[in-house]
Amino acid sequence: MGYDLHITRKGNWSENGPDIALEEWVRRAESDPSLQITDSFSADFSDGSRLTYSSEGLALWNGHSSENPIPFDFRGGQIVVKNPDEEIVQKMVLLAGELDATVQGDEGEKYPLEKEAVSPADSKSSRSPGRVAVSVILLFLFVVVVGLVAWLRGVWQALLTVGVAAGVFLMQRKNKNFIDNSGL
Repeated sequence: MGYDLHITRKGNWSENGPDIALEEWVRRAESDPSLQITDSFSADFSDGSRLTYSSEGLALWNGHSSENPIPFDFRGGQIVVKNPDEEIVQKMVLLAGELDATVQGDEGEKYPLEKEAVSPADSKSSRSPGRVAVSVILLFLFVVVVGLVAWLRGVWQALLTVGVAAGVFLMQRKNKNFIDNSGL
C-alpha cells in the first residue's frame, strides 16, 4: 500500500467524470524530454529479487534529483504516482496545468495546497525571494547571537581574571600585614 496522487479531470478522482485520453497523455509525455513512455518498469531489490510492472501509457520521469526514474502510471483516464515527494508533486502540478486537470490525493485534497500555483521556474528551485530574505535575516540573527555570546564570554573571563588577581593581591597584602604585626 501507499499514498497515491492523481492527475485527473474528475471532480473527485474516484468518481465518474471526464477522462484524460491515453493518446493525449502519450503526446504530452513525448513532448517532454524528461518523460519517457514505456510499457513496463522494473526495480531490483537488495535481496536479489526484481519487480516488473507493465501498463499501457506508463511514463518514467527522469528529471528527479534522486536520479531514479519515477513511474507516472496512466490508468482509468488519469495519471497516478505512488508516494510522491515535494519535487514529484511540483512536476505533477505542472503536468496537470498543461492537461487542463488537477492533482488530487487519495483523500480528495487538491494540490498545490498553497494558494499560488507552481511555475516551471519554481520546479528548479524552492527558494522564493521571501524565503531567501527570511533565511538571510535568520542567518544575521544567528551571527549576532553567536557574537554576543562570545563577547559575554570574553567579558566574563576578563572579570574572573580581575577578580582572581584582586583576590591574590588582597591575600598577599593581608599576609604582609600579618607578618608585619607579628614581629617576625
